[in-house]
Amino acid sequence: MASVSPPSPPQIQPLAHSLPDTAQQLGGVSVSFLRLEIARGNLGAVHCGRRVLILHDELLRYLAAGTERAAR
Repeated sequence: MASVSPPSPPQIQPLAHSLPDTAQQLGGVSVSFLRLEIARGNLGAVHCGRRVLILHDELLRYLAAGTERAAR
């Protein structure tokens, strides 16, 4: 009889990312670059106390907008 493994739990996407985590996810850009993009208004951020967080949906929007700019 073949053994059946239990289903793996679904992957849960984080709601927000810290600046260092976002920098790493974007291929190693610097946190300073992300702060510059936030100041330019290209990347939205939320403040939670002293922390600056990038919402997951905003990160996806930012990546899509960059792809559209590169295609022009």
